Amino acid sequence: MNSKSYIKRVNLFVIVLLTITALTNFIVDPAQVYPKLFSNNKSILKNFSKELSLSKYGIINEYNNLNERDRKKAIAMFSQGADCAIIGSSHVMQISAYKEDKVLTTYCNSLINLGVSGGTLEDYFAFSNMLLENKNHVDTIVFGIAPWSLKFGSDGRWGRIKSDFDTMNSKLNIARQYPNHSYAVSLIFNLVNLEYLIESFDKLTVKKESFKEKEKESFKQAKKHNVNKGIKGKEVTLPDGGWEYTAKHISEAGLWTSDGIHDYKISKVNGEWFEESAINDLIGLIEFLKPKFNIVFVMTPYHPKVWATKQPTIEAMQSVENRILMLAKQLNITVIGSYNPARIGCFESEFFDAMHANMKCLKKLERKIVIN
Repeated sequence: MNSKSYIKRVNLFVIVLLTITALTNFIVDPAQVYPKLFSNNKSILKNFSKELSLSKYGIINEYNNLNERDRKKAIAMFSQGADCAIIGSSHVMQISAYKEDKVLTTYCNSLINLGVSGGTLEDYFAFSNMLLENKNHVDTIVFGIAPWSLKFGSDGRWGRIKSDFDTMNSKLNIARQYPNHSYAVSLIFNLVNLEYLIESFDKLTVKKESFKEKEKESFKQAKKHNVNKGIKGKEVTLPDGGWEYTAKHISEAGLWTSDGIHDYKISKVNGEWFEESAINDLIGLIEFLKPKFNIVFVMTPYHPKVWATKQPTIEAMQSVENRILMLAKQLNITVIGSYNPARIGCFESEFFDAMHANMKCLKKLERKIVIN
């Protein structure tokens, strides 16, 4: 066989295979990260918020076609009646007034949870803009401050709501540019990602009954269940936006067996664990928000094993926590909680992993409060 002809055929085969993979991932899109053609996004978001507010036990995430940040944007834009909004990462996503273990009760009689996976400083700006544009806005904004929150560029997923980030920057008259090539590039590479293709096939092979159920209602409401124990195999967005893990995950709290080594998003910028220019922009955001909202900072603890292990993460958490306390004092902001579990009395049995405490631990956050 002619070698050039063979190479051409192989190249053609690879191109066809990648094209099919890309089209499948784009069309099926199990995580809902790609824009949908001919869809009225604002109408969908409003419908989701309405359905969520009318539900008694929340909406099952598996059955709706909204990305995680889309769901939280819907809540931020169209929710009514709550006096607190929580913005942050997965560290605060579980907080909900619908659960037995209540959190932040001193400051929040009712709340909406806008926490998202990989939540970053960019998300603070974007979700703050959404709250400003919601005429039925809340009275208090609670910022869940993770160790990576005092710098930009820690995660690319915020790019989903970049338009709100840009709008907020415009309101603040910030001229600095915040390139977000990482999100666009990651979406392109994700089109030919094998793991995402497998997820696409899994979604395509869902039982017919599921498709029929989906046709009946855009957003499937969860049936009556114990929200503290979860549903088998299903994650739920509770009526106030709080995250409900699967029953299996909830039952596995305290079973983390790692040696304590942990470095998720832990990195220095110019020799520091935070970025002063980013902090200055955050100060600008908070000063802009303060005439309209009460602002509260919250830090959630990391697993005791992480603190018992000599590693850079400890230095990072100590450095960032001290900087947060300095910032809060400067801006007269109350700080609740700590990265150190010993300061609020959390035990190993009250963690899912290195950085996610369960509700038993989170309800103790107010044992450590610094009022400025």
